Amino acid sequence: IHLGQTVIPSGKYEIIEESTTVTKLIIHDITPEDESPIQINVKNSLGQTEATVQLKALETPRIEPQLTDQQVTLSDTLTLKTNVYGRPNVDIQWLKDQKPIASSDRIKIERNNNECSLTIANIKEEDIGAYVLSVKNKLGKVDTTSNVKVTAPLNFSKPLDDLNIIQGSNGVLSVDCGGVPKPKLT
Repeated sequence: IHLGQTVIPSGKYEIIEESTTVTKLIIHDITPEDESPIQINVKNSLGQTEATVQLKALETPRIEPQLTDQQVTLSDTLTLKTNVYGRPNVDIQWLKDQKPIASSDRIKIERNNNECSLTIANIKEEDIGAYVLSVKNKLGKVDTTSNVKVTAPLNFSKPLDDLNIIQGSNGVLSVDCGGVPKPKLT
């Protein structure tokens, strides 16, 4: 008996008698809707016995959509968001450059059912790196990666002054310019 109905051979169910003591029930294309107890009744001229087994539909971990590479401006907020699936439920871990990420005042890790996200506020240059979401359950493990680049517009830290140099003397022009990636004076 499965899903409250006596099992009969069909496109969904196959019953195979392998020997006088072994009978197999094959259930094709298992889905979560098939999860329920299966009651087995066995009888002969001396009596009957029964047993029940629980059918569970399992699913290997998967991530949809995959993370994509991101370019974020210095001081902005980075959000990496995707959906994770698997049965039994999956465990998730966020990594940066192969090291686990912990929540902090700037870093928020959230999971709401299948949706999970990593948010980093006030992006800094040190946040450049490879961010990996690792998802696993007892059936397996999958990862997705986002390479994050941080940029900042070029700016002169101090205004440049005109140079008035006496002939025959050395002139020094000091330029303090910031930006990410680090600028090169040409």
